Amino acid sequence: MGILQGRWSRVSRLTAGGLATAVVALGLGAAPAATADTRPVAATLPTTVSVDPLPTWQLTGVVWSQVVVGTTVYATGDFTKARPPGMWAGGPTEISVGHLFAYDITTGERVASFNHTLNAAGLAITASPDGKRVYVGGDFTTVDGQSRQHLAAFDTATGALAPGFAPIANGQVKALTATASTLYVGGAFESAGSGTVVAPRKRLAAFSTSTSALLSWAPKADDGYVWSLTTTPDATKVVIGGQFSTLNSAAVYGLGAVGATSGTNLPWAASGTLRDSGKGAINSLTNDGTWVYGSGFAFGAGGLFEGSFSLNPANGAIRWMVDCLGDTYDVEPVGDVTYTVSHTHDCRSIGGFGDTSPRTRWQPAGAFTTAPTGLNNGPNAYGWNYKGRPAPTMLHWYPELGIGTASQQYQAAWNVVSGGRYIALGGEFPTVNGKAQQGLTRYALPDTAPGVAPNKVGPQYLGTVPVRSAPPATTASVPAAGTVRVTYGAAWDKDNQRLTYQLYRDRGTAAEALVDTRTVDSNFWTLPAQTVDDRTAPAGSHTYQVRVTDPFGNELLSPVSNSVSASGNAAPTASFTSTATGLTVSVDGGGSTDADGTVASYAWTFGDGSTATGRTASRTYAAAGTYSVRLTVTDNQGATGTTTRSVTVASAPPANAAPTAAFTSTATGLTVSVDGGGSTDSDGTVASYAWTFGDGSTATGRTASRTYAAAGTYSVKLTVTDDQGATGTVTKQLTVAAPPANDVLAADTFERTSASGWGSAETGGAWTYSGSTTLFTVGAGQGVIKMAAAGSGPTARLPISSTDTDLQLTFAFDKAPTGGGQYTRAIVRGDQTNGYHAKIWVQASGTMVVYLNRNEAGTETSLASKVLPGTFVAGQDYAVRIQAWGSGTTNLRTKVWAAGTTEPTAWAATATDTTASLQAPAGVAVRAYLSGTSTAPVSLSVSELTARRTGN
Repeated sequence: MGILQGRWSRVSRLTAGGLATAVVALGLGAAPAATADTRPVAATLPTTVSVDPLPTWQLTGVVWSQVVVGTTVYATGDFTKARPPGMWAGGPTEISVGHLFAYDITTGERVASFNHTLNAAGLAITASPDGKRVYVGGDFTTVDGQSRQHLAAFDTATGALAPGFAPIANGQVKALTATASTLYVGGAFESAGSGTVVAPRKRLAAFSTSTSALLSWAPKADDGYVWSLTTTPDATKVVIGGQFSTLNSAAVYGLGAVGATSGTNLPWAASGTLRDSGKGAINSLTNDGTWVYGSGFAFGAGGLFEGSFSLNPANGAIRWMVDCLGDTYDVEPVGDVTYTVSHTHDCRSIGGFGDTSPRTRWQPAGAFTTAPTGLNNGPNAYGWNYKGRPAPTMLHWYPELGIGTASQQYQAAWNVVSGGRYIALGGEFPTVNGKAQQGLTRYALPDTAPGVAPNKVGPQYLGTVPVRSAPPATTASVPAAGTVRVTYGAAWDKDNQRLTYQLYRDRGTAAEALVDTRTVDSNFWTLPAQTVDDRTAPAGSHTYQVRVTDPFGNELLSPVSNSVSASGNAAPTASFTSTATGLTVSVDGGGSTDADGTVASYAWTFGDGSTATGRTASRTYAAAGTYSVRLTVTDNQGATGTTTRSVTVASAPPANAAPTAAFTSTATGLTVSVDGGGSTDSDGTVASYAWTFGDGSTATGRTASRTYAAAGTYSVKLTVTDDQGATGTVTKQLTVAAPPANDVLAADTFERTSASGWGSAETGGAWTYSGSTTLFTVGAGQGVIKMAAAGSGPTARLPISSTDTDLQLTFAFDKAPTGGGQYTRAIVRGDQTNGYHAKIWVQASGTMVVYLNRNEAGTETSLASKVLPGTFVAGQDYAVRIQAWGSGTTNLRTKVWAAGTTEPTAWAATATDTTASLQAPAGVAVRAYLSGTSTAPVSLSVSELTARRTGN
């Protein structure tokens, strides 16, 4: 778990729907397409920047936040000294700075024209959407000696402090985000204002960017600090992160959303899952113009998530989440790659590295796909269970950063930003990849420009991850005559998963030989040892050495192995089996062996002047008789072995008889089913069946079916093939007829508008209700049932009368379930108190269960049930189909699937029932129910309802 970062603030970026526009306006260009690391293993994965740090100015202290405008990076934090790359602290090139600094992301050089002094630490920095201004917040109360109460703005064109922009916060500012007109502020303050006008503000406030006047926007984070802010891409919502447990006096645990103008709470689905308050917080938030991203930490009560996430800005639904234990401090989406900074130590939930015991490894930065690709596993080591939640792929990018002490929190990087083909990390790290570089570092994509990303970080054996005091040994042994077995350990590379291993015998001598070349995937927690059998070694003493290279030619040599003595090559042993059928003999030399190598080739003579090659061969002789067949095998070093045996062939067997095709058929409506099981073969077996149905369609297999487009008589032809390739055919004329039009009992597309009641269906009559008609509305092709209170269960019914009904409808809930969950019932025969129905229970965990139920005088009995695959998503359409037919004994079956996908062929649950009172004809109905422990209101929408006869 994490550490409480008392002064930490998130990295700020261009936000509020201005990101995509700003990228173009500032000349950054679109993010590049990419692959899995700097040279991909899988073409479907994106490219990361290399782990080679680029020369960058250094800051002594801690960098809390950065933002990129054009090619300039603006950094703020708790630092007062800066120096060029490669120089030491306190040296002659060190300069004084005042908690603010700017540098070029493409060169790492200081931007000297931006030179200001804050009298205390800056904690957050962001930019206006047009990039013309940067805003800074923190602990300071003056800038260059001028009063600025925890907030200031700077002109990016001139570098000057913005005159007249002097909003006031009476305490620490930790989070900022800006639109063209509004600066949103979060932190630990209790009041805010401008000039002489100050008003209460509970840790959240908004100011006019043109006048610095305090705006009416005033949500309240009552019991915990605000750590992070972003707007949604359309700028209609402000997403708020922190360690609070209430927002506007409502229970919201560390993550919520409010109106960008009203400040009132909005539905935000992730709030129920990504819960970090108290001794945890949602500590960074951003958006990339399409999605919202963030991160969190936890180190005690109130914290239930550590990692990063991506959300749908429309409703806060979780797009993906990374369940990696160990705090994540910041997240930066760059095209197809999302970068994070952290101290993660256990990512097994997404298929990554595990923890160490005792804990000795923390990963300071990482990379993931921006799109979801799989699912989290669970529960994790802390007992948090996000199993089944979407997850991205962890990419192979593992830079090494030293642990800093400036903040006394013993971390490395606190923030990550990007510009064009570069990313930059800020924090308190003293080293990068083991070399002195303090506070700032940059990385570039490998093909940015010649020499920009040197790609010189290559394979390694030693290092802190994994802990190795020496390279793994290369060992040689002689398990059998003619074989030298060499075993060596894997290396790993910080930004390349796939490495090439070349095994050399007697490297560096006149007898040097390349024995084996292979590529192996590895990382710091998976280091597969390799074994190679050398069967080419000549007699004498030999040593072995491995050369490991990455895709850029960086080289690593293994230790030289021990010396072993090889005995040389042994000849192979030839052996074969034979089978004679008529005048044809078939031979197989697979029984041949080579004690110290492999059989490389096979050569045959058949005793009649003919020859062949290959492990298997055959020969058809001209006449019956006995022939001498010889096999010669050659091993991988050129030695040979031979064997000879006599084979006898006789006259050819009688000719094959063709099979007889026969089939039966059954027509139901427009569908015909056929069965070719009556086909026979007098001297063998029927091997395959091929059908044509007279309308251009075909099928294979013993049984098949075809549903025709129109009624009529069609020629159905069956062709059967026997085990020797002969065929037989039969053709029949089959007639199909369309089902009667009165098969449709009810149908409603809800293509009308009503504010009270559903009116009448296109087929099936007028809807009747249990519950007030004000709970039933129609619009946009949907009938909506509102569950206004917990424990409510309104029902809508159509007055058809049938004992043979196939009911199908599409439904969706507008909100994620809470408490005891929410239900819908598709009633196929009856009403809310008597009949048969499919009940779908959507649980608070997202699990969906379908039940086939009997309801008799209000007493509900489950006849069958099944847990459905997948996890419920609020607002997504699902289809349910239920059939009931028969009287005396009623047959029931149901299935549920995601609407818009292929209907499953299998039924989820089936049952029969003989309850006497339920055997009479009845209507169809839809019921919604909200459990007594759930949060109201919740609405159920219904569309595309049809009821027809099953035909059974």
